[in-house]
Amino acid sequence: MEKIIITILISFLVNQVGFAQNTAPKQSLDSLMKEMQMVTEDEKAQLMARLIMIDEKVKKGELNVNDALDIKLLETDVTNLRIKRRMASYEQQMKDLINARLSGDEMTFELDKETYTNAEITIQESPKVEKVYGDRYMSEINSNAPSNQSNDESKSSETRIYKESRYIDQVVFAFGYNTLLDDGNTSDFSNTQINITQSRNYEFGLAWKYRIISNSNLLMLRYGVSYYRTHLSPRYEQIFQRDGNFTNLVTPLDDVAYSKFTNNYFIAPIHLEFDFSQRYMSRRSGKIYMRSQRGLRLGVGMYVGILASSTRQNIVYSENSRLSESKLKGDYNVSQFLYGTEANIGFREFSIRVKYDLSDLFANNPNRQNVASIGMRWDLK
Repeated sequence: MEKIIITILISFLVNQVGFAQNTAPKQSLDSLMKEMQMVTEDEKAQLMARLIMIDEKVKKGELNVNDALDIKLLETDVTNLRIKRRMASYEQQMKDLINARLSGDEMTFELDKETYTNAEITIQESPKVEKVYGDRYMSEINSNAPSNQSNDESKSSETRIYKESRYIDQVVFAFGYNTLLDDGNTSDFSNTQINITQSRNYEFGLAWKYRIISNSNLLMLRYGVSYYRTHLSPRYEQIFQRDGNFTNLVTPLDDVAYSKFTNNYFIAPIHLEFDFSQRYMSRRSGKIYMRSQRGLRLGVGMYVGILASSTRQNIVYSENSRLSESKLKGDYNVSQFLYGTEANIGFREFSIRVKYDLSDLFANNPNRQNVASIGMRWDLK
């Protein structure tokens, strides 16, 4: 009888141990599943609170609809990334539990909740769009990135807004048509003594643009250096001729078929440009881009320059139905310094510009004569 009782007790203890081994992993798995569900619901609740806050700012007029949509997309991306990274640790715990169950080894696991609850997203009250688009998302993602993540993977996850450098290099090419205004009389732009279609200007140079607001293309400071060549072609068979300290248009005795008055300058323009390019999101990748010169542009500014070489005048004479050319080079009393104002309006790289020289073309003439021009410009990045 004693042997039977001992045998029953041993069998009962063995069964109890086996039952404990079978139920311990199951209870741990259930705990992990509940933790994962709580984390997901918590992140979604925080996301919903931030989306409601954004809608309230739209109603108050602190954000426009387009910016609010972009911010909501970013908030959703950040939340998805946070959930994915927090789930990674739970998934590893589940794999270890399953492997332990299959191997028959008894293992216990404890989750360090502080590791996953400290990284909370703080709802910021600043209504400024540039702050919301700026380092806020970068700092949140960096603070929650796991330490064992590779640099390349971390970098690809952190890049949410793709922006150009704050400094942009450009090659500038422009050309236009000139006229000469007496005493600043702009009403006679096309009725002057200058043949506008034959009087051209060319500009070639380098420019740099600086984004004044780090997270907006609206205000850009543009400056550079250029080589500027300008021609004036008089009408009515006239040429420019110096008479003492004055330079005037005269009609020579010989028949003039054509004449061209040329000056070369080195100039330094500086402008304030308003760039209305919009941020856009790639439908394929979901990434948001912020680039300049993707929309309407307006610019105003000024330029200063210096005469680079002696003035040259080419004159083509007509004698007995034969043409002969004379090239004259010298001092025509042209002002050594050039300065003026410029305005442009354009789309993308192309723009139409208007220039007006505030400096007189001739230094000592009694009446003021200023060059005005209209033309086209390309800003190539």
